[in-house]
Amino acid sequence: MTDLLAIHLMSEHPDDAAAALENVDAADLAELMAGVPDKPALRVLQRLPPLTVTRCLERLPVRRAAGLLARLPTTTAVPLVQLLAAGPREEILSRLPLGINSALRLVQSFPVGSVGAVMDSRAFTLPADIGVEEALQRIRHSPQTALHRIFVLDRNHRLAGSVAVQDLLSARRKAPLQAIVQKDLPMVSAKTRLGAVEHHPAWTHDTLIAVTDRKGLFLGVLHQKDMVDALRDQGHDAGMAQGSRDTLLELTDLLWSGAAALLFPTRENRAPPPETRDEH
Repeated sequence: MTDLLAIHLMSEHPDDAAAALENVDAADLAELMAGVPDKPALRVLQRLPPLTVTRCLERLPVRRAAGLLARLPTTTAVPLVQLLAAGPREEILSRLPLGINSALRLVQSFPVGSVGAVMDSRAFTLPADIGVEEALQRIRHSPQTALHRIFVLDRNHRLAGSVAVQDLLSARRKAPLQAIVQKDLPMVSAKTRLGAVEHHPAWTHDTLIAVTDRKGLFLGVLHQKDMVDALRDQGHDAGMAQGSRDTLLELTDLLWSGAAALLFPTRENRAPPPETRDEH
């Protein structure tokens, strides 16, 4: 059984754990990750150098490697897939759910430096033709993490608008979702250069922009942080003032934390309805 102290360190101090594990032999790292629960394992893997992670994934049982890869953010998972040796890569990809497999292959098809290369292609979405109550149920029970703003799609997978989680929580439960959807959203093409959206007006009031293809089909979400990090990695001087960006991110996180507390109450504070499930 994996040492409980190691699990505690990985859970509570992932940066320190990653620093300690960075130079560990790949086989030993794989042995450790095979026995660690998903949450602390993922926290540490996101902080390790990509090459270290891929060497670890190649030595893990395929099912375990695929399970970890499936839960990593797209911007973390894509470079790992590209670094994996051909044999293990195809084995691991074949074990991924079809949607995640397709998403990773899609992002890899966009050139470095484009919006598509860093977009979150697994962002949680809602169909436009449901009600508020069903929308809330889908958020609560989805294995995906819902963002503070959720994009709403029509049945042709085109962007119909977006809705803030706070608005969902305050809306009448029997209201149609379309009644509270914000339309006429900013969106960018997946093939747009990242540098061209660095000063997009949308960043002044949100940390997300919808990404579409040339036909208007929804492909994913561009996170402001991912854009800034990618531009910095390319040696680009990201023009948004760091303080302004951090303030917006902190405010967004604060608002989402409040909404999440209502959507996913702790067991101690949870109201007693018998059919409610704790899946957060």
